[in-house]
Amino acid sequence: MTRQMTRRAMLTATAAAAMALAAPAAALADDDAEGAGLSYFEEHDAMERDCASALADESQDPEMILGLFWNSENNLSDTLYVSCNGIEYHKISVPFPCADGGDDTVLGTYDIWGNPVNYVHALHDPGLFYKDGNFWAVGGYVQYQDGFGWRFTPMFASSKDLEHWSFPNSGSATNLAPKTTPAGTYAGGQYDSCGTEAFADDNGTVWLVTTLGYFGMFHGQDYNDTMTPYICRIDGLAPGADQTIDPGAQPKLSYGALTSINLPTSGTNWLDPSLYKENGTYYLSIKKDGITNMIYSIKDLKQAGSKDAWRLVCADVVTGYEGPSLTKANGTYLMVTDKLKDYPYGSSDGTTGNFVTMSTSLSGGWHSTQRIATMGISNGKTYSIPNRHGSVLKVPAEATELVKTLHRKAGWSDFSSGVTMHRLYNKYTGEHFYTADASEKDGLVNVGWTYEGVGWTAPSSSATPVYRLYNSYVPGGDHHYTTSKKERDACVAVGWIDEGVGWYSDDAKGTPLYRQYNPYAKTGTHNYTADKKENDYLVSVGWSAEGVAWYGVK
Repeated sequence: MTRQMTRRAMLTATAAAAMALAAPAAALADDDAEGAGLSYFEEHDAMERDCASALADESQDPEMILGLFWNSENNLSDTLYVSCNGIEYHKISVPFPCADGGDDTVLGTYDIWGNPVNYVHALHDPGLFYKDGNFWAVGGYVQYQDGFGWRFTPMFASSKDLEHWSFPNSGSATNLAPKTTPAGTYAGGQYDSCGTEAFADDNGTVWLVTTLGYFGMFHGQDYNDTMTPYICRIDGLAPGADQTIDPGAQPKLSYGALTSINLPTSGTNWLDPSLYKENGTYYLSIKKDGITNMIYSIKDLKQAGSKDAWRLVCADVVTGYEGPSLTKANGTYLMVTDKLKDYPYGSSDGTTGNFVTMSTSLSGGWHSTQRIATMGISNGKTYSIPNRHGSVLKVPAEATELVKTLHRKAGWSDFSSGVTMHRLYNKYTGEHFYTADASEKDGLVNVGWTYEGVGWTAPSSSATPVYRLYNSYVPGGDHHYTTSKKERDACVAVGWIDEGVGWYSDDAKGTPLYRQYNPYAKTGTHNYTADKKENDYLVSVGWSAEGVAWYGVK
Protein backbone atom coordinates (compact mmCIF):
# COMPACT_ATOMS: atom_id res chain seq x y z
CA MET A 1 0.00 0.00 0.00
CA THR A 2 1.15 3.56 -0.61
CA ARG A 3 1.20 6.14 2.16
CA GLN A 4 -1.48 8.03 0.26
CA MET A 5 -3.79 5.03 0.48
CA THR A 6 -3.11 4.60 4.17
CA ARG A 7 -3.88 8.22 5.00
CA ARG A 8 -7.09 8.20 2.97
CA ALA A 9 -8.39 5.07 4.66
CA MET A 10 -7.59 6.56 8.07
CA LEU A 11 -9.39 9.76 7.16
CA THR A 12 -12.37 7.66 6.15
CA ALA A 13 -12.31 5.95 9.53
CA THR A 14 -11.99 9.24 11.40
CA ALA A 15 -14.91 10.76 9.51
CA ALA A 16 -17.00 7.70 10.19
CA ALA A 17 -16.29 7.85 13.92
CA ALA A 18 -17.05 11.58 14.09
CA MET A 19 -20.48 11.15 12.52
CA ALA A 20 -21.41 8.13 14.64
CA LEU A 21 -24.35 9.88 16.38
CA ALA A 22 -25.44 11.93 13.40
CA ALA A 23 -25.53 9.38 10.59
CA PRO A 24 -27.61 6.21 10.50
CA ALA A 25 -25.86 2.96 9.65
CA ALA A 26 -26.07 2.10 5.96
CA ALA A 27 -27.04 -1.52 5.96
CA LEU A 28 -29.83 -3.87 5.01
CA ALA A 29 -33.35 -2.46 4.99
CA ASP A 30 -34.38 -5.31 7.27
CA ASP A 31 -33.04 -4.49 10.76
CA ASP A 32 -33.32 -8.07 11.92
CA ALA A 33 -31.29 -9.28 8.94
CA GLU A 34 -28.65 -6.65 9.66
CA GLY A 35 -28.32 -7.78 13.23
CA ALA A 36 -28.03 -11.41 12.21
CA GLY A 37 -25.29 -10.53 9.75
CA LEU A 38 -23.24 -8.70 12.37
CA SER A 39 -23.54 -11.62 14.76
CA TYR A 40 -22.34 -13.94 12.06
CA PHE A 41 -19.22 -11.87 11.46
CA GLU A 42 -18.46 -11.60 15.16
CA GLU A 43 -18.99 -15.35 15.60
CA HIS A 44 -16.28 -16.05 13.02
CA ASP A 45 -13.76 -13.56 14.39
CA ALA A 46 -12.01 -16.11 16.64
CA MET A 47 -11.93 -18.68 13.84
CA GLU A 48 -10.26 -16.20 11.48
CA ARG A 49 -7.65 -15.33 14.10
CA ASP A 50 -6.92 -19.04 14.51
CA CYS A 51 -6.49 -19.33 10.73
CA ALA A 52 -4.03 -16.43 10.80
CA SER A 53 -1.93 -18.21 13.43
CA ALA A 54 -1.98 -21.43 11.43
CA LEU A 55 -0.88 -19.64 8.27
CA ALA A 56 1.93 -17.93 10.14
CA ASP A 57 3.14 -21.27 11.53
CA GLU A 58 3.00 -23.07 8.19
CA SER A 59 4.27 -20.29 5.94
CA GLN A 60 7.57 -20.74 4.16
CA ASP A 61 9.43 -19.02 1.38
CA PRO A 62 8.50 -20.28 -2.08
CA GLU A 63 11.16 -21.58 -4.45
CA MET A 64 12.61 -18.73 -6.48
CA ILE A 65 13.38 -18.49 -10.19
CA LEU A 66 16.19 -16.52 -11.77
CA GLY A 67 15.63 -15.05 -15.20
CA LEU A 68 18.45 -13.70 -17.36
CA PHE A 69 17.02 -11.81 -20.34
CA TRP A 70 18.28 -9.24 -22.78
CA ASN A 71 16.22 -6.09 -22.80
CA SER A 72 15.31 -5.29 -26.40
CA GLU A 73 16.71 -4.70 -29.88
CA ASN A 74 17.28 -1.10 -28.83
CA ASN A 75 18.99 -1.93 -25.54
CA LEU A 76 20.94 -5.19 -25.62
CA SER A 77 21.73 -5.22 -21.89
CA ASP A 78 21.60 -8.61 -20.17
CA THR A 79 19.52 -8.08 -17.02
CA LEU A 80 19.09 -10.54 -14.14
CA TYR A 81 15.75 -10.93 -12.36
CA VAL A 82 14.23 -13.08 -9.62
CA SER A 83 10.63 -14.31 -9.38
CA CYS A 84 8.60 -16.44 -6.98
CA ASN A 85 5.75 -17.20 -9.39
CA GLY A 86 7.32 -17.19 -12.84
CA ILE A 87 5.19 -14.24 -13.93
CA GLU A 88 6.49 -11.18 -12.09
CA TYR A 89 10.28 -10.76 -12.18
CA HIS A 90 12.21 -8.28 -10.04
CA LYS A 91 15.47 -6.81 -11.33
CA ILE A 92 18.40 -7.56 -9.02
CA SER A 93 21.43 -6.75 -11.20
CA VAL A 94 22.62 -6.01 -14.73
CA PRO A 95 25.53 -8.34 -15.55
CA PHE A 96 26.25 -6.65 -18.89
CA PRO A 97 24.78 -3.14 -19.27
CA CYS A 98 24.86 -1.66 -22.79
CA ALA A 99 24.18 1.68 -24.34
CA ASP A 100 20.83 2.21 -26.02
CA GLY A 101 20.61 2.03 -29.77
CA GLY A 102 21.44 -1.60 -30.48
CA ASP A 103 25.12 -1.41 -29.46
CA ASP A 104 26.14 -4.55 -27.56
CA THR A 105 29.34 -3.06 -26.12
CA VAL A 106 29.20 -3.37 -22.34
CA LEU A 107 29.44 -0.11 -20.41
CA GLY A 108 31.56 0.42 -17.31
CA THR A 109 33.93 -2.54 -17.73
CA TYR A 110 37.54 -2.28 -16.63
CA ASP A 111 40.64 -4.43 -16.89
CA ILE A 112 42.74 -5.62 -13.95
CA TRP A 113 44.58 -2.29 -13.85
CA GLY A 114 41.39 -0.26 -13.72
CA ASN A 115 41.46 0.88 -17.33
CA PRO A 116 38.14 1.03 -19.20
CA VAL A 117 37.76 -1.55 -21.97
CA ASN A 118 35.56 -1.61 -25.04
CA TYR A 119 36.04 -5.20 -26.18
CA VAL A 120 33.45 -6.76 -23.86
CA HIS A 121 30.10 -7.48 -25.45
CA ALA A 122 26.76 -8.56 -24.03
CA LEU A 123 25.51 -12.09 -24.55
CA HIS A 124 22.68 -12.31 -27.05
CA ASP A 125 19.94 -14.72 -25.92
CA PRO A 126 21.89 -15.55 -22.74
CA GLY A 127 21.73 -18.99 -21.13
CA LEU A 128 22.01 -19.44 -17.36
CA PHE A 129 23.18 -22.32 -15.17
CA TYR A 130 24.83 -23.00 -11.79
CA LYS A 131 27.92 -25.06 -10.98
CA ASP A 132 30.09 -25.40 -7.88
CA GLY A 133 29.16 -22.11 -6.24
CA ASN A 134 29.22 -20.08 -9.45
CA PHE A 135 26.44 -18.86 -11.69
CA TRP A 136 27.29 -18.98 -15.37
CA ALA A 137 25.91 -17.02 -18.32
CA VAL A 138 26.54 -18.41 -21.80
CA GLY A 139 26.14 -17.38 -25.42
CA GLY A 140 27.92 -18.09 -28.69
CA TYR A 141 28.68 -16.87 -32.19
CA VAL A 142 30.54 -17.91 -35.38
CA GLN A 143 33.77 -16.25 -36.49
CA TYR A 144 36.51 -16.82 -39.06
CA GLN A 145 39.92 -17.52 -37.54
CA ASP A 146 43.12 -17.39 -39.58
CA GLY A 147 44.63 -20.83 -39.84
CA PHE A 148 41.49 -22.54 -38.56
CA GLY A 149 38.60 -21.39 -40.75
CA TRP A 150 35.06 -20.88 -39.50
CA ARG A 151 34.70 -21.63 -35.82
CA PHE A 152 31.80 -21.72 -33.40
CA THR A 153 32.84 -19.65 -30.36
CA PRO A 154 31.09 -20.34 -27.04
CA MET A 155 31.17 -17.47 -24.55
CA PHE A 156 31.10 -18.14 -20.81
CA ALA A 157 30.87 -15.59 -17.99
CA SER A 158 30.70 -16.42 -14.29
CA SER A 159 29.77 -14.80 -10.98
CA LYS A 160 29.76 -15.90 -7.35
CA ASP A 161 27.59 -13.05 -6.10
CA LEU A 162 25.43 -12.27 -9.19
CA GLU A 163 26.79 -8.73 -9.19
CA HIS A 164 30.41 -9.06 -10.29
CA TRP A 165 30.79 -11.02 -13.52
CA SER A 166 33.79 -12.17 -15.49
CA PHE A 167 33.97 -11.03 -19.10
CA PRO A 168 32.42 -13.51 -21.56
CA ASN A 169 35.15 -15.67 -23.10
CA SER A 170 35.50 -19.08 -24.74
CA GLY A 171 38.69 -20.07 -22.90
CA SER A 172 40.07 -21.50 -26.16
CA ALA A 173 42.33 -20.12 -28.87
CA THR A 174 40.99 -22.52 -31.50
CA ASN A 175 37.32 -22.68 -30.45
CA LEU A 176 35.12 -25.35 -32.06
CA ALA A 177 34.54 -26.81 -35.50
CA PRO A 178 31.43 -29.00 -35.83
CA LYS A 179 32.28 -32.67 -36.36
CA THR A 180 29.80 -32.78 -39.23
CA THR A 181 29.33 -29.84 -41.56
CA PRO A 182 26.04 -28.00 -40.91
CA ALA A 183 23.43 -28.56 -43.61
CA GLY A 184 23.01 -24.83 -44.03
CA THR A 185 26.63 -24.01 -44.83
CA TYR A 186 26.92 -21.23 -47.43
CA ALA A 187 29.58 -19.37 -49.41
CA GLY A 188 33.12 -20.21 -48.36
CA GLY A 189 31.98 -22.78 -45.83
CA GLN A 190 30.50 -20.16 -43.53
CA TYR A 191 27.57 -20.97 -41.24
CA ASP A 192 25.52 -19.22 -38.57
CA SER A 193 24.77 -20.05 -34.94
CA CYS A 194 21.59 -19.26 -33.06
CA GLY A 195 20.35 -20.00 -29.55
CA THR A 196 23.18 -21.25 -27.32
CA GLU A 197 22.49 -22.69 -23.85
CA ALA A 198 24.38 -24.84 -21.36
CA PHE A 199 23.48 -27.17 -18.51
CA ALA A 200 25.55 -28.45 -15.57
CA ASP A 201 25.08 -32.16 -14.87
CA ASP A 202 25.22 -33.79 -11.43
CA ASN A 203 28.80 -35.02 -11.94
CA GLY A 204 30.13 -31.57 -12.91
CA THR A 205 30.04 -32.14 -16.66
CA VAL A 206 28.63 -29.22 -18.61
CA TRP A 207 26.65 -29.84 -21.78
CA LEU A 208 26.45 -27.02 -24.31
CA VAL A 209 23.72 -27.00 -26.98
CA THR A 210 23.34 -24.70 -29.95
CA THR A 211 22.11 -24.69 -33.56
CA LEU A 212 24.30 -24.21 -36.63
CA GLY A 213 23.48 -23.65 -40.29
CA TYR A 214 21.83 -20.94 -42.35
CA PHE A 215 19.75 -18.50 -40.30
CA GLY A 216 17.61 -16.52 -42.72
CA MET A 217 17.06 -13.45 -40.53
CA PHE A 218 20.80 -12.71 -40.70
CA HIS A 219 20.48 -12.43 -44.47
CA GLY A 220 17.17 -10.65 -44.91
CA GLN A 221 15.27 -13.90 -45.46
CA ASP A 222 13.19 -14.38 -42.33
CA TYR A 223 12.22 -18.01 -41.65
CA ASN A 224 14.24 -19.30 -44.59
CA ASP A 225 16.36 -21.33 -42.19
CA THR A 226 18.31 -24.54 -42.43
CA MET A 227 19.51 -25.12 -38.87
CA THR A 228 20.70 -28.26 -37.06
CA PRO A 229 21.05 -28.74 -33.29
CA TYR A 230 24.51 -29.58 -31.90
CA ILE A 231 25.84 -30.64 -28.51
CA CYS A 232 29.27 -30.43 -26.89
CA ARG A 233 30.54 -31.95 -23.64
CA ILE A 234 32.65 -29.62 -21.49
CA ASP A 235 34.78 -30.84 -18.58
CA GLY A 236 36.46 -28.97 -15.75
CA LEU A 237 34.63 -25.69 -16.19
CA ALA A 238 35.76 -23.21 -13.52
CA PRO A 239 36.39 -19.46 -13.31
CA GLY A 240 39.85 -18.32 -14.36
CA ALA A 241 40.16 -16.06 -11.32
CA ASP A 242 38.16 -14.24 -8.68
CA GLN A 243 35.64 -12.27 -10.74
CA THR A 244 35.85 -9.24 -8.44
CA ILE A 245 39.63 -9.01 -8.89
CA ASP A 246 40.33 -10.13 -12.44
CA PRO A 247 37.13 -10.26 -14.52
CA GLY A 248 39.14 -10.65 -17.72
CA ALA A 249 40.63 -14.02 -16.78
CA GLN A 250 39.56 -16.73 -19.23
CA PRO A 251 37.52 -19.64 -17.86
CA LYS A 252 39.21 -22.99 -17.30
CA LEU A 253 37.64 -25.79 -19.31
CA SER A 254 38.19 -28.65 -21.71
CA TYR A 255 36.00 -28.94 -24.82
CA GLY A 256 34.85 -32.22 -26.32
CA ALA A 257 33.59 -32.69 -29.88
CA LEU A 258 30.80 -30.52 -31.25
CA THR A 259 28.44 -33.16 -32.64
CA SER A 260 24.98 -33.03 -34.20
CA ILE A 261 21.79 -33.98 -32.36
CA ASN A 262 19.58 -36.25 -34.44
CA LEU A 263 15.93 -36.11 -33.39
CA PRO A 264 13.31 -38.67 -34.44
CA THR A 265 11.07 -36.01 -36.02
CA SER A 266 11.95 -34.87 -39.52
CA GLY A 267 12.73 -31.18 -39.89
CA THR A 268 15.26 -28.76 -41.32
CA ASN A 269 14.63 -25.72 -39.14
CA TRP A 270 15.59 -26.41 -35.52
CA LEU A 271 16.36 -23.46 -33.26
CA ASP A 272 16.98 -22.40 -29.65
CA PRO A 273 17.71 -25.70 -27.83
CA SER A 274 17.92 -25.86 -24.02
CA LEU A 275 18.38 -28.69 -21.51
CA TYR A 276 16.66 -29.63 -18.26
CA LYS A 277 17.14 -32.76 -16.11
CA GLU A 278 14.77 -34.52 -13.74
CA ASN A 279 14.93 -37.96 -12.11
CA GLY A 280 17.85 -39.09 -14.26
CA THR A 281 16.25 -38.08 -17.56
CA TYR A 282 17.39 -35.21 -19.76
CA TYR A 283 14.82 -33.05 -21.54
CA LEU A 284 15.57 -31.00 -24.64
CA SER A 285 13.27 -28.06 -25.41
CA ILE A 286 13.60 -26.85 -28.99
CA LYS A 287 11.69 -24.86 -31.61
CA LYS A 288 10.71 -26.67 -34.81
CA ASP A 289 9.88 -25.05 -38.15
CA GLY A 290 10.24 -21.59 -36.71
CA ILE A 291 7.11 -21.62 -34.52
CA THR A 292 6.40 -24.79 -32.49
CA ASN A 293 8.17 -25.50 -29.20
CA MET A 294 8.65 -29.20 -28.48
CA ILE A 295 10.14 -31.36 -25.70
CA TYR A 296 12.21 -34.52 -26.24
CA SER A 297 13.78 -36.79 -23.63
CA ILE A 298 16.91 -38.96 -23.54
CA LYS A 299 18.58 -41.06 -20.87
CA ASP A 300 22.20 -40.53 -21.96
CA LEU A 301 23.35 -37.36 -23.69
CA LYS A 302 26.32 -39.24 -25.10
CA GLN A 303 23.73 -40.90 -27.36
CA ALA A 304 22.38 -37.58 -28.64
CA GLY A 305 23.52 -38.41 -32.16
CA SER A 306 21.18 -41.41 -32.32
CA LYS A 307 17.58 -40.57 -33.17
CA ASP A 308 16.51 -43.89 -31.64
CA ALA A 309 17.71 -42.68 -28.22
CA TRP A 310 15.29 -39.75 -28.17
CA ARG A 311 11.62 -39.85 -27.17
CA LEU A 312 9.04 -37.20 -28.04
CA VAL A 313 7.52 -35.94 -24.77
CA CYS A 314 5.37 -33.05 -26.01
CA ALA A 315 4.81 -32.12 -29.65
CA ASP A 316 3.47 -28.63 -28.96
CA VAL A 317 3.97 -26.82 -25.68
CA VAL A 318 3.14 -23.52 -27.36
CA THR A 319 3.15 -22.33 -30.98
CA GLY A 320 4.05 -18.85 -32.19
CA TYR A 321 6.94 -18.35 -29.76
CA GLU A 322 10.68 -19.03 -29.69
CA GLY A 323 13.67 -19.37 -27.37
CA PRO A 324 12.22 -22.04 -25.02
CA SER A 325 13.72 -22.33 -21.54
CA LEU A 326 12.29 -24.90 -19.12
CA THR A 327 12.45 -25.13 -15.34
CA LYS A 328 10.30 -26.32 -12.44
CA ALA A 329 9.50 -24.46 -9.22
CA ASN A 330 6.84 -24.80 -6.54
CA GLY A 331 5.50 -27.95 -8.20
CA THR A 332 4.87 -26.34 -11.60
CA TYR A 333 6.79 -26.61 -14.87
CA LEU A 334 7.45 -23.24 -16.49
CA MET A 335 8.33 -22.82 -20.15
CA VAL A 336 9.48 -19.28 -20.95
CA THR A 337 9.42 -18.30 -24.62
CA ASP A 338 9.70 -15.12 -26.66
CA LYS A 339 6.65 -14.14 -28.72
CA LEU A 340 7.03 -13.97 -32.49
CA LYS A 341 6.02 -10.51 -33.63
CA ASP A 342 4.35 -11.71 -36.85
CA TYR A 343 2.48 -14.77 -35.59
CA PRO A 344 -0.27 -15.64 -36.19
CA TYR A 345 0.35 -14.50 -39.72
CA GLY A 346 -2.03 -11.80 -40.84
CA SER A 347 -3.44 -11.12 -37.38
CA SER A 348 -0.43 -10.54 -35.16
CA ASP A 349 -0.18 -7.48 -32.92
CA GLY A 350 3.45 -7.01 -33.99
CA THR A 351 4.93 -7.21 -30.49
CA THR A 352 7.62 -9.43 -29.02
CA GLY A 353 8.57 -10.22 -25.44
CA ASN A 354 8.76 -13.12 -23.01
CA PHE A 355 5.75 -15.24 -22.05
CA VAL A 356 5.41 -18.18 -19.68
CA THR A 357 3.36 -21.33 -20.23
CA MET A 358 2.67 -23.63 -17.25
CA SER A 359 1.85 -27.27 -16.58
CA THR A 360 2.09 -29.91 -13.88
CA SER A 361 3.17 -32.44 -16.52
CA LEU A 362 5.86 -32.25 -19.18
CA SER A 363 3.84 -34.31 -21.62
CA GLY A 364 0.72 -32.13 -21.75
CA GLY A 365 -1.69 -29.83 -20.00
CA TRP A 366 0.30 -26.74 -20.89
CA HIS A 367 -1.84 -23.68 -20.27
CA SER A 368 -2.02 -20.06 -19.06
CA THR A 369 0.40 -18.62 -21.62
CA GLN A 370 0.81 -15.07 -20.37
CA ARG A 371 3.25 -12.22 -20.72
CA ILE A 372 5.75 -11.97 -17.91
CA ALA A 373 6.47 -8.64 -16.23
CA THR A 374 10.08 -7.59 -15.70
CA MET A 375 10.40 -4.66 -13.32
CA GLY A 376 12.93 -2.54 -11.55
CA ILE A 377 12.50 -0.51 -8.38
CA SER A 378 13.70 3.01 -7.63
CA ASN A 379 12.88 5.07 -4.55
CA GLY A 380 10.25 2.53 -3.59
CA LYS A 381 8.44 2.77 -6.93
CA THR A 382 8.45 0.10 -9.62
CA TYR A 383 8.97 0.63 -13.33
CA SER A 384 8.68 -1.69 -16.31
CA ILE A 385 11.65 -3.04 -18.29
CA PRO A 386 11.23 -4.63 -21.72
CA ASN A 387 12.41 -8.22 -22.11
CA ARG A 388 13.47 -10.63 -24.84
CA HIS A 389 15.13 -14.06 -25.15
CA GLY A 390 16.98 -15.53 -22.22
CA SER A 391 16.94 -18.35 -19.70
CA VAL A 392 15.23 -19.30 -16.44
CA LEU A 393 16.69 -21.36 -13.60
CA LYS A 394 15.31 -22.46 -10.24
CA VAL A 395 17.56 -21.00 -7.56
CA PRO A 396 19.69 -23.79 -6.03
CA ALA A 397 19.04 -24.33 -2.32
CA GLU A 398 22.58 -23.34 -1.37
CA ALA A 399 22.20 -20.00 -3.17
CA THR A 400 18.81 -19.07 -1.69
CA GLU A 401 20.14 -16.69 0.97
CA LEU A 402 22.45 -15.01 -1.55
CA VAL A 403 19.54 -14.32 -3.90
CA LYS A 404 17.25 -13.15 -1.09
CA THR A 405 19.95 -10.76 0.16
CA LEU A 406 20.51 -9.35 -3.33
CA HIS A 407 16.74 -9.01 -3.79
CA ARG A 408 16.51 -6.92 -0.61
CA LYS A 409 19.62 -4.94 -1.58
CA ALA A 410 17.89 -4.00 -4.83
CA GLY A 411 15.05 -2.45 -2.79
CA TRP A 412 12.44 -5.22 -2.92
CA SER A 413 10.48 -6.73 -0.04
CA ASP A 414 11.06 -10.38 0.78
CA PHE A 415 9.14 -13.02 -1.12
CA SER A 416 6.78 -15.08 0.99
CA SER A 417 4.29 -17.87 0.48
CA GLY A 418 1.50 -15.34 0.68
CA VAL A 419 0.27 -11.97 1.90
CA THR A 420 -2.04 -11.85 4.91
CA MET A 421 -5.17 -9.89 4.07
CA HIS A 422 -6.77 -8.19 7.07
CA ARG A 423 -10.52 -7.65 7.28
CA LEU A 424 -12.10 -4.79 9.24
CA TYR A 425 -15.65 -3.56 9.83
CA ASN A 426 -17.01 -0.07 10.40
CA LYS A 427 -20.23 -0.38 12.40
CA TYR A 428 -21.16 3.24 11.68
CA THR A 429 -21.17 2.89 7.87
CA GLY A 430 -21.56 -0.86 7.35
CA GLU A 431 -18.40 -1.03 5.28
CA HIS A 432 -16.01 -3.97 5.33
CA PHE A 433 -12.45 -2.96 4.51
CA TYR A 434 -9.55 -5.16 3.37
CA THR A 435 -5.84 -4.41 3.51
CA ALA A 436 -2.47 -6.15 3.46
CA ASP A 437 -0.90 -3.26 5.35
CA ALA A 438 -0.64 -4.06 9.06
CA SER A 439 0.02 -0.42 9.95
CA GLU A 440 -3.09 0.66 8.03
CA LYS A 441 -5.07 -2.01 9.87
CA ASP A 442 -3.79 -0.80 13.25
CA GLY A 443 -4.55 2.83 12.38
CA LEU A 444 -8.15 1.95 11.55
CA VAL A 445 -8.60 -0.03 14.75
CA ASN A 446 -7.32 2.95 16.73
CA VAL A 447 -10.09 5.18 15.33
CA GLY A 448 -12.91 2.74 15.95
CA TRP A 449 -12.95 0.04 13.27
CA THR A 450 -13.47 -3.56 14.38
CA TYR A 451 -10.75 -5.98 13.37
CA GLU A 452 -12.35 -9.18 12.09
CA GLY A 453 -9.14 -11.17 11.58
CA VAL A 454 -7.62 -12.65 8.46
CA GLY A 455 -9.92 -12.68 5.47
CA TRP A 456 -7.66 -14.76 3.17
CA THR A 457 -4.07 -15.07 1.97
CA ALA A 458 -3.20 -13.32 -1.30
CA PRO A 459 -0.21 -14.18 -3.50
CA SER A 460 2.71 -11.79 -3.14
CA SER A 461 2.34 -11.07 -6.84
CA SER A 462 0.62 -12.40 -9.96
CA ALA A 463 -0.51 -11.34 -13.41
CA THR A 464 -3.93 -10.40 -12.02
CA PRO A 465 -3.99 -7.28 -9.85
CA VAL A 466 -6.97 -6.36 -7.69
CA TYR A 467 -7.68 -2.63 -8.07
CA ARG A 468 -8.76 -0.56 -5.07
CA LEU A 469 -11.12 2.41 -5.47
CA TYR A 470 -12.49 5.01 -3.06
CA ASN A 471 -15.81 6.92 -3.12
CA SER A 472 -15.60 10.13 -1.11
CA TYR A 473 -19.15 11.28 -1.92
CA VAL A 474 -21.15 8.85 0.23
CA PRO A 475 -21.40 9.37 4.03
CA GLY A 476 -18.25 8.07 5.67
CA GLY A 477 -16.69 7.07 2.36
CA ASP A 478 -16.65 3.65 0.72
CA HIS A 479 -14.18 1.31 -0.98
CA HIS A 480 -14.60 -1.04 -3.91
CA TYR A 481 -12.27 -3.76 -5.23
CA THR A 482 -12.15 -5.41 -8.65
CA THR A 483 -9.86 -7.28 -11.05
CA SER A 484 -11.72 -5.76 -14.00
CA LYS A 485 -10.05 -2.80 -15.67
CA LYS A 486 -13.36 -1.94 -17.33
CA GLU A 487 -15.17 -1.84 -13.98
CA ARG A 488 -12.33 0.19 -12.46
CA ASP A 489 -12.43 2.69 -15.34
CA ALA A 490 -16.22 2.93 -15.19
CA CYS A 491 -16.06 3.75 -11.46
CA VAL A 492 -13.37 6.38 -12.05
CA ALA A 493 -15.48 7.90 -14.83
CA VAL A 494 -18.32 8.58 -12.37
CA GLY A 495 -16.13 10.00 -9.61
CA TRP A 496 -14.42 7.15 -7.74
CA ILE A 497 -10.74 7.63 -6.92
CA ASP A 498 -8.35 4.99 -8.30
CA GLU A 499 -6.07 3.98 -5.40
CA GLY A 500 -3.97 1.58 -7.47
CA VAL A 501 -3.32 -2.10 -6.87
CA GLY A 502 -4.46 -3.28 -3.45
CA TRP A 503 -3.24 -6.89 -3.78
CA TYR A 504 -3.15 -9.73 -6.30
CA SER A 505 -5.41 -12.60 -7.29
CA ASP A 506 -3.98 -16.12 -7.40
CA ASP A 507 -3.61 -17.15 -11.05
CA ALA A 508 -3.68 -20.79 -9.96
CA LYS A 509 -7.21 -20.13 -8.63
CA GLY A 510 -6.52 -21.63 -5.24
CA THR A 511 -9.18 -20.14 -2.94
CA PRO A 512 -12.20 -18.27 -4.39
CA LEU A 513 -13.25 -14.94 -2.84
CA TYR A 514 -17.01 -14.55 -3.25
CA ARG A 515 -18.57 -11.14 -3.87
CA GLN A 516 -22.02 -10.10 -2.64
CA TYR A 517 -23.96 -6.89 -3.26
CA ASN A 518 -26.42 -5.15 -0.93
CA PRO A 519 -28.88 -3.15 -3.08
CA TYR A 520 -30.28 -1.35 -0.01
CA ALA A 521 -26.99 0.10 1.28
CA LYS A 522 -25.35 3.41 0.41
CA THR A 523 -21.97 2.46 1.90
CA GLY A 524 -20.55 -0.99 2.41
CA THR A 525 -22.48 -2.07 -0.65
CA HIS A 526 -20.17 -5.01 -1.38
CA ASN A 527 -18.82 -7.79 0.81
CA TYR A 528 -16.02 -10.20 -0.10
CA THR A 529 -15.36 -13.48 1.64
CA ALA A 530 -13.51 -16.77 1.24
CA ASP A 531 -16.19 -18.44 3.39
CA LYS A 532 -18.83 -20.05 1.18
CA LYS A 533 -21.16 -20.35 4.21
CA GLU A 534 -20.92 -16.60 4.78
CA ASN A 535 -21.66 -15.99 1.11
CA ASP A 536 -24.73 -18.24 1.23
CA TYR A 537 -25.98 -16.73 4.48
CA LEU A 538 -25.82 -13.15 3.16
CA VAL A 539 -27.61 -14.18 -0.02
CA SER A 540 -30.32 -15.83 2.08
CA VAL A 541 -31.00 -12.53 3.90
CA GLY A 542 -31.20 -10.33 0.81
CA TRP A 543 -27.73 -9.78 -0.63
CA SER A 544 -27.16 -10.54 -4.32
CA ALA A 545 -24.55 -13.17 -5.16
CA GLU A 546 -22.07 -11.79 -7.72
CA GLY A 547 -19.87 -14.86 -8.11
CA VAL A 548 -16.11 -15.07 -7.61
CA ALA A 549 -14.36 -11.71 -7.35
CA TRP A 550 -10.76 -13.02 -7.24
CA TYR A 551 -8.70 -15.83 -5.75
CA GLY A 552 -6.45 -16.24 -2.73
CA VAL A 553 -3.76 -18.91 -2.40
CA LYS A 554 -4.63 -22.29 -0.97
